[in-house]
Amino acid sequence: MISGVFLPYLSEIYASHKKEGISYATFKITKIAFFLYMPLFFFLIPLAYDFIIFYAGTNYVESAWILMPLLFLSAMYVPSYSLWTKSEVAAKRPILPTKEALTSRLFYIIASIILIPAFGTIGFLLSTFISMLPFWLYFYRKSSRDNIMKIDIMSMLKATIIGLTLAITLYFLRILGGLYITILALIPCAVIYLNLSFLLGTVTREEFAYIKKSSPKSLRKIFTIIEKLILI
Repeated sequence: MISGVFLPYLSEIYASHKKEGISYATFKITKIAFFLYMPLFFFLIPLAYDFIIFYAGTNYVESAWILMPLLFLSAMYVPSYSLWTKSEVAAKRPILPTKEALTSRLFYIIASIILIPAFGTIGFLLSTFISMLPFWLYFYRKSSRDNIMKIDIMSMLKATIIGLTLAITLYFLRILGGLYITILALIPCAVIYLNLSFLLGTVTREEFAYIKKSSPKSLRKIFTIIEKLILI
């Protein structure tokens, strides 16, 4: 919902109201995407682990461990892919050139054939990572020379730090609270997430206010509640 509806909508509003146009808009929206996406994916890692163990039992603990690095890769990949493809659409260009898309698929097929039989789970994770490389190379090359594709790398790194902090905090709270993560453990994590975001400058108060103002009425109430958790 965030990548398919809310962020494109926000991007269109930003581009239409800001004199800098689509280049400035995609830069800002990408920054906001890192703020929204990456901590969320890292946040899901310990939750997903507990969910699998709780419902499937300890026999499926290996599946839980597979899911954790996959969510980590998704945290790095999904925000970039969803937002940068929106930039490509806004610039009226192909989302991903055929040769890059084909290369990505070929990388995955070849890596899977070579790595999965030999290394099993680790091979699957490596082949997934390798299949992402053509995408990263293409978009980073674009961002370095294209005025449309503006990327805030520091926001991505800061969001990664926040996400890792959340994951570690959840594991620590699980040790204190028992075997599984409880709903009460999510409240301090939400406080840490928001305040670290402002402290590190992942998102500014102006940008947060803009997200709230541009959101549908139903989401504005949620953002009003979230604002009460900001201590800085």
